[in-house]
Amino acid sequence: MSPEIAFTEDPTVEVPGADRIGAGIPVGSDQRRRRERRRRLGRTVRRLLLAAVVAGAGVGVVLALRPRPVPVDAARVTRGPLIVAVQESGRTRVKDRYVVSAPTNGSLCWVR
Repeated sequence: MSPEIAFTEDPTVEVPGADRIGAGIPVGSDQRRRRERRRRLGRTVRRLLLAAVVAGAGVGVVLALRPRPVPVDAARVTRGPLIVAVQESGRTRVKDRYVVSAPTNGSLCWVR
């Protein structure tokens, strides 16, 4: 069985790919270019979305790991006497004991 080839001389009948015959361009190249362009656009969109997700995750990590602000008390500065008092009970422990003596001249009298 041989494929049928249609030849026409009528200029009103359009044969697909007739303008490209003999030009060295394959018949389906426009479709292929459009398909490749769509694929390239899809890849670009996916890469941009992945980059946006990675950048968002990076920003989230930076915000999560930065130090929290410390609450402080603020007041107006005034000039005056400084009064500091510490009132706490405690226990004193002596680590090293020393004998302290002061020699004096004199006599001792024992009276009962």
